[in-house]
Amino acid sequence: MREALFRGKRVDNGEWVEGATLTVLYQENTALIFMPQAGESVKADVMDSNDRILTSIYGNFYQVIPATVEQYTGLKDKKRKKIFSGDICEFDNGEPDENERYTNYVVQWDCINCQYVVVDGHNREDCLDIFFAKNAKVIGNIHDNPELLGGVD
Repeated sequence: MREALFRGKRVDNGEWVEGATLTVLYQENTALIFMPQAGESVKADVMDSNDRILTSIYGNFYQVIPATVEQYTGLKDKKRKKIFSGDICEFDNGEPDENERYTNYVVQWDCINCQYVVVDGHNREDCLDIFFAKNAKVIGNIHDNPELLGGVD
């Protein structure tokens, strides 16, 4: 089974954190990243609409910018770095000409076909698979490095 992992950029300091994600509906869809193993724990109660406690969870909670929350794809690049949706990957296609050898792709979720895909600057799309991952390197993401996208929106 694939690891369910998310990342998001903290509101308070702009640092990236990884963990499970929670959405707090009563605070205008505030996104939180929950890290059960990280440092000093705090208690949070999960309540129903009648304010009854359903369960309590312990860990660290970080408020993150909702637009930056991205999910781990379950794959790692050739340097063993986790690939998340929103990552920009440089793909080595093996061409002998250095100017045509590398192409940057952005990782996206395709909700029609229910799969992760990679999209290049010409909106050409391909499946994100093990072949792509082992020949690619994460070089940034759409939030921190949009200049790496070229023509990819």
